[in-house]
Amino acid sequence: MKLKTLAKATLALGLLTTGVITSEGQAVQAKEKQERVQHLYDIKDLHRYYSSESVEFRNVSGKIENYNGSNVVRFSQQNQNHQLFLLGKDKEKYKEGLEGQDVFVVQELIDPNGRLYTVGGVTKKNNKTSETNTPLFVNKVYGGNLDAAIDSFLINKEEVSLKELDFKIRKQLVEKYGLYKGTSKYGKITINMKDEKKVEIDLSDKLQFERMGDVLNSKDIKNIAVTMKKI
Repeated sequence: MKLKTLAKATLALGLLTTGVITSEGQAVQAKEKQERVQHLYDIKDLHRYYSSESVEFRNVSGKIENYNGSNVVRFSQQNQNHQLFLLGKDKEKYKEGLEGQDVFVVQELIDPNGRLYTVGGVTKKNNKTSETNTPLFVNKVYGGNLDAAIDSFLINKEEVSLKELDFKIRKQLVEKYGLYKGTSKYGKITINMKDEKKVEIDLSDKLQFERMGDVLNSKDIKNIAVTMKKI
């Protein structure tokens, strides 16, 4: 059950056990309570996900299989069976399967058979050592107060997936800047490219599955700007 569904079910159960809503005012209060519950569930889920472990596998190969209408590559690494879903641009790019690619893995879930499910994160085989310290600007906006910091974000490969960037940037924000603690959930990450294009990520939700297959050249990234808002 999704957290949003769980939150709604929890609220509905509470209303059924405490009495029927009899006025518009009570309905408004119930809606506000539901929104607060949902907000707290979201923060806990986001904090858990972006505090979890990640791993990168190199030289991954496997053929495409159909799993309930989705393109999936099954492979085994470190005595663990993985089921990799290709749901974005990577679906077309790797329609014949993987042959020696790198895969950045974050656990989405584990099925009853112990198989780990993950989405996207596929890049070319990065043969050359490439380290780029990208400027990271962090602005925390709390009410009328602004707390600005200048940091850096290390990218250690030439081609990097948006999934990896999103996960590692947010993990750094969780560990150093208190993201998803208290009521700090809103804001955005803006990846500024040297050609003046921007890639934006909403901090109030996980990166969409279909964007986890996007890739960027780390040498083309000018800087990363983050705005964190507390409600």
